[in-house]
Amino acid sequence: ADTDPATELYKVRTGVFTAGDGVEGSGNVGETVTVNGALMHDKTRYGFFLSDGRAAEYHAIQIYIPNADSVTYEWKAGDVVQVTGEYIEYSSGSPADSQAEIVVLSEEDITTSTGAHAIPMATTISIADLITTSEGWESGLVTLENVTISNNDLGYGEWELTDGTNVYTVDDLLFDFTDSGNVLSNGDTFGSVTGVVYWSFGSHKIEPRVDSDFVDYLAYEAPCYADKCAQDLVAGDLIITEIMYDSKFVDDNDNEYVELYNASGGTVSLEGLTFEDSAPNTSSISQVDPIATFAAGDYIVLAKGDGSKFSWTAFTPDGYFGNVALNNGGDLALVKNSTETINSSPSYSGDEVGASISLDP
Repeated sequence: ADTDPATELYKVRTGVFTAGDGVEGSGNVGETVTVNGALMHDKTRYGFFLSDGRAAEYHAIQIYIPNADSVTYEWKAGDVVQVTGEYIEYSSGSPADSQAEIVVLSEEDITTSTGAHAIPMATTISIADLITTSEGWESGLVTLENVTISNNDLGYGEWELTDGTNVYTVDDLLFDFTDSGNVLSNGDTFGSVTGVVYWSFGSHKIEPRVDSDFVDYLAYEAPCYADKCAQDLVAGDLIITEIMYDSKFVDDNDNEYVELYNASGGTVSLEGLTFEDSAPNTSSISQVDPIATFAAGDYIVLAKGDGSKFSWTAFTPDGYFGNVALNNGGDLALVKNSTETINSSPSYSGDEVGASISLDP
């Protein structure tokens, strides 16, 4: 085992300090290693990401602390520590598809270091380059500039950014941008997004740490040609007339739907509205045609998700309400703009499987 406190993170990540051949993890998986570095964020329930202060590939690693919530010491961003633990490649597949970690079994194996370290400046990189070098940048800090949301809800707190050509996933392991009250929509733009590169569930993604990792956020506003756009709508302009929350014939995880009635007296657009359940879980409503308008008296059907798994054949939805899952045992639905609730359905009890609930005429 290597127990030299001066062991460099780069050597641990590449395996060159043992009999490794330079391929990540090939020479030191299972070894006990000791490294120095600085935290790039406050400790979470999983542990933290550690950097040796150099803004380069293979100079950072995840420190995994089992049951980290029970650890009494709260390490903060910038703290300089010395860590001893077992180097592993967490994966169900090949080493090239894994997350490099040092597993620490005892709080005493993390001590204050006297070494001079600093959190590195994030390295600005294109999505195309990051896709091809994600393994090297794993656990490191990168910045993606001039990016746009191309898919605002991949599920499980993940969403997607594009530079117009390539895409990269953003995850909420360390910080959830929507906790600041932001409702993400396709077309929203950022001057830059910074985060730690992390591998999970078969792919690398970027993990922003704090609100300031998102710079120059601009919410997309689709052109609106309706008499009433999202912010013009008031309570009662739209009425929830039907809810399918538990289908008997297709998978309700992907095939719930909600029907709205346009009672505004004029044409309406739903772009910019949000959909909410009783929890509350919230997502953006998007139209199939972003600039379409719906006439007074129209019935408008919104399907769950983005339509990619919607399998009802009796109709084609007019739009989608994201991945808010209506509770089969009882729930309610709300449609809102940024200032008020346009309509709220009555609460339902969830007594019927395969039957929608609808408003009495």
